[in-house]
Amino acid sequence: MTSTPAALVLTSTPALAEGPPAPLTMTNYVDKEEGEFALRVPTKFYILRRKDKGDLPDKVRRIRRQRRDVLSSGSPNLFLTLTRLQNGNGRRGATIFTAGNMASASVIAVERFPVKSLLDEAGIASGGDLTSFGGLGIGAEKLAELLNLRREKERNNSKARTLVMKEGGNAPMLENETLRFQLRSDIDVQKPELLLEQEGVSELVRFTDAKALIKKGEMYVIYGGALRQFYEKEEGEALKDAVASFTVLK
Repeated sequence: MTSTPAALVLTSTPALAEGPPAPLTMTNYVDKEEGEFALRVPTKFYILRRKDKGDLPDKVRRIRRQRRDVLSSGSPNLFLTLTRLQNGNGRRGATIFTAGNMASASVIAVERFPVKSLLDEAGIASGGDLTSFGGLGIGAEKLAELLNLRREKERNNSKARTLVMKEGGNAPMLENETLRFQLRSDIDVQKPELLLEQEGVSELVRFTDAKALIKKGEMYVIYGGALRQFYEKEEGEALKDAVASFTVLK
């Protein structure tokens, strides 16, 4: 009598569901050059703090002193000299700090410039209180527009159109002497079909979170931006964390 072999039963172990990606590790950065500011930065980002004298933008108190010196010197190039000193820019513009990820083109940037220069460039009278947003008497949306226009003029990027987001929770907000706003940049793409094949997207859109503070007549603005495909993932959350953590120390 022969026995019938038992049927072979195959069992499979269900695949474990992948959870959301872990958030990026953040590092506390405190400015050691001037003790001006502090923020949280993704650990994997490179960090560059401008420290060379010519690269740094002029401060308000330095501008005033230099202006008196220029006036007393009787320089024949008086107007040109004063214009250079008042715009708050160094050789690198108004940027004093940069951090980023070269692989994804995600960037954090801190700018510093006199509040007076922002108003003067926009043709707004600057004779009042320049030490607080309340003293300026300008609404959140208008301030965000002025900061965006100044930034775009400095960057001179003709391949992207950047606008201030004005709807829903992304609209500019001024609260407790802090201005918060978001920018959207639509970048020109010459061959969208090639971009779709290589990157899986047919358009390039960049989102940037921003926060501005005023300290002793100086405007400090932090920008944290990334392309949409990275902004909507953990890198975007890290950028939001960095912007939210930014504070001016003196």
